[in-house]
Amino acid sequence: MPLKTTLFAAVCLLALAPIACTAEENADAGDSGTSTSNDSASSATMDGDAGASADTRESLRSRLKEARPQLDISSIRDTPVSGIYEVISGGGVYYVSADARYLFSGDLINLEEGRNLTDDRRADLAHEVVGELDRSDMVVFEPSNGPAENHLTVFTDHTCPYCQRLHEDVLTMVQDHPVEVRYAMFPRAGGDSSAADTMRDIWCADDPAGAMTAAKAGRSVPSSGSDCSTPLDAHLQAAKAIGVRGTPYIVVGDDGPIVPGYRPQKELLSMMGVFE
Repeated sequence: MPLKTTLFAAVCLLALAPIACTAEENADAGDSGTSTSNDSASSATMDGDAGASADTRESLRSRLKEARPQLDISSIRDTPVSGIYEVISGGGVYYVSADARYLFSGDLINLEEGRNLTDDRRADLAHEVVGELDRSDMVVFEPSNGPAENHLTVFTDHTCPYCQRLHEDVLTMVQDHPVEVRYAMFPRAGGDSSAADTMRDIWCADDPAGAMTAAKAGRSVPSSGSDCSTPLDAHLQAAKAIGVRGTPYIVVGDDGPIVPGYRPQKELLSMMGVFE
């Protein structure tokens, strides 16, 4: 039978699924190097309430908030499927029926085009949020020869074994290819943890890149003192907005895919349009 362009397939129905993860769950997910749920993005400043009429959006908001008062809804918009609307909340992409009776998560796939529309949406939102971060507030590893032709933005925790493994690849990539890697902070145990303290020390070091390499190799980093200011809060806020659950969490370039978890450097280079 011919496929219909509006076919809503391969969706895992999780009615009234949890919308937020606790800090403990974030740490648990990070220990595995991958996310325990579909990672995604949202931005409170983004005008995502598109397509659906104002009355429809307001009605859906009211009904969802009545059913789940803890929901922090960033946007509601149409999908290609009649009667199904997209909801961005708590760093996640969700879907709701027109009567707000069913809320579910999963992937919306256009089978005729072979496109995962949910992944596309997550990537768009992630780039919007990451694009608002200041490069000067990140620890940047630049290419050894010539200007960078593409880049990765990586939310990292120096205690994560997968981040340590990725960093070994990073040192090779920037040595051999015209790419750069920008690190943002995501201590999985939270902003008040010892890992967060070390990450502050890394950012405040005279040589942040060297301090990052040392920390990921298990070496100590000199204390920066309490009067050193860092972008930790901004990085944590951005991570929350794009649904980071674990580390490393990689955003490719300005418009590439998002990668929750470690990937070999050959795969990352291919995503950046660099082929060995």
